[in-house]
Amino acid sequence: GLQYNTMKVSTLWDSLRPSGVKPGWYGLVWCQFMVPKYAFHMWLVVKERLLTKDRMLNFRMQVNDLCILCNAEPENHAHLFLNCWYTRSVLASWPHNITNTWTDLLVGDVCSARLSKVKKEMTFLFISVVFYSVWRERNARIHNSATPCSVASLIKGIKRDVRNKLASCDKFRKCVTEDYSLSGYLY
Repeated sequence: GLQYNTMKVSTLWDSLRPSGVKPGWYGLVWCQFMVPKYAFHMWLVVKERLLTKDRMLNFRMQVNDLCILCNAEPENHAHLFLNCWYTRSVLASWPHNITNTWTDLLVGDVCSARLSKVKKEMTFLFISVVFYSVWRERNARIHNSATPCSVASLIKGIKRDVRNKLASCDKFRKCVTEDYSLSGYLY
């Protein structure tokens, strides 16, 4: 008779991909409270793969290089997601100061405060929702000539999305029973 050798898919996968140290941004992208669409978008952000205006110019596309949200600086990943006054205003709605330095973001050092693990994970979720929402707002203004969304309106939607994710997460609800102050982050 014939004998078949069986191999686990995980064994094959591990043999094909290089193993090594996870990048500093790994926890920011794949945090415990992550939502897949926000995590995938955040991965594109940290890899600088979104078609920002600086990349459009590299592809010889004819575009005005100014950020459509502030009309003050050329648009690139660091500007759009960390330094644009519009994005900074949204990020300022979080209880802890969030970095405006691209290299800090890439190593996962997003907040100057010493935070508990759960507060850090909540901050990661918040940042991913902010970046996704800012990207959508930017695209709506460029491609749909949409009426600009106010910072306050964008914050309201972001807080709703963060609240919805955390309210449906058993891990977070357990953490709130141990530290009720966590629920204050949601409002």
